[in-house]
Amino acid sequence: MGAPLSAQDMHSILSCLKGALDQNPEVQKQSEAFLSSIESRPGFSSALSEIIGSKELEHSARWLASVHLKNFVAKHWKGKLGQGLEDLESGAT
Repeated sequence: MGAPLSAQDMHSILSCLKGALDQNPEVQKQSEAFLSSIESRPGFSSALSEIIGSKELEHSARWLASVHLKNFVAKHWKGKLGQGLEDLESGAT
């Protein structure tokens, strides 16, 4: 687990979401790799939620953020209290 996400990271996430939708497969690959690399940092799901909720941003980027958030929750959801998403997001506040 790395450092909590910053405002600059939020911009990078949005940029990579747009890049993941690019026609160029190399751009897509790099964007997806970056998103995967920061997925475990505190605040990732919160950043995706902010992007999804921002009506000023491109619809396609918001849609892809929602897919990533769904996959993130499915991957990290734990049935026991004190484990799972709460641990990953504790540094985001």
